[in-house]
Amino acid sequence: MGASDASGTLPHRPDRLILTLALEGASFARLDAERRAFVPPRLNRIPAHAMLFHHLPGAGGRSRGPFAGA
Repeated sequence: MGASDASGTLPHRPDRLILTLALEGASFARLDAERRAFVPPRLNRIPAHAMLFHHLPGAGGRSRGPFAGA
């Protein structure tokens, strides 16, 4: 991650994506219940969430892992 500027915003990075997904109710309820069961209350400040991608390969980049070549 890059350093933020004086306004607190990060520099534009066209090779990065931020994805926001919504789960249907039953899946969210199950995952949130697991989070409440396994995450200490002092750390459990927000509902269940997942970070799906940190950095996707840009043009000419190579995918690695189980989805490479998919």
